[in-house]
Amino acid sequence: CEFLKNLNVLYLSNNKISDKGVEYCAKCYFLKSLTSLYLKSNNSSKKTIKRCIKNNKTIFPKLSTLYYS
Repeated sequence: CEFLKNLNVLYLSNNKISDKGVEYCAKCYFLKSLTSLYLKSNNSSKKTIKRCIKNNKTIFPKLSTLYYS
């Protein structure tokens, strides 16, 4: 996924992303340039998003905006 290494904003809202999908995204080192991530209206829980993404500053050091519900 070399072509994603400079990606700043990722819109994944209104998809059917499960908790497992969120967990996978949280491990994607190639997304480390993200500054904004949109995960609204998916099949993932707020608890999983907070645990995997919001608290994961090592994978997403530049993330300043996270939208989920």
